[in-house]
Amino acid sequence: MAIEMTQGTKVAAGLILALLCFIFLELLVRWVKRRAQLAMEPPLHRAASKGELSIVNALLQGGVNTNAKHGDDDATPLHAAASGGHLSVIKVLLVQKAKVTATDNGGLTPLHRAARKGHAKIAEHLLGAGAVLEAREEKGLTPLHEVRRRGTRREDISVRRTWSPPP
Repeated sequence: MAIEMTQGTKVAAGLILALLCFIFLELLVRWVKRRAQLAMEPPLHRAASKGELSIVNALLQGGVNTNAKHGDDDATPLHAAASGGHLSVIKVLLVQKAKVTATDNGGLTPLHRAARKGHAKIAEHLLGAGAVLEAREEKGLTPLHEVRRRGTRREDISVRRTWSPPP
């Protein structure tokens, strides 16, 4: 039994196939761009994001800039370490004069990123190093807003207690 396709059905099938091809190509281009971006990621940013302390130390001894910005968001190595939850790397970067108040393209500080990921110990250390709890990103959100947006997960409770605004 053969199914006959009308001219309209053929056109519709052709349009659907063209759309699927377009979507596939768009995803492929995004994947290639992301792979290229990762390949070009500066070593200090990569080591900071992965928590590779020995590599971070070696790079810093070699004179790498602790405040260099990279990527679509202009993040610093301190942003990368804060997002990844790597306290030992953060301590080293701060000793090497990383700017605790540095902002990325969206106005996020390392403290915003730590709060967004629920890294309470990192946030406490950044606050102790001079991070500003009232710092606002481009949408006006502070690190405390980031914590509140996360919900009521157990790891956020200590952050909320630590950062609760005075009555």
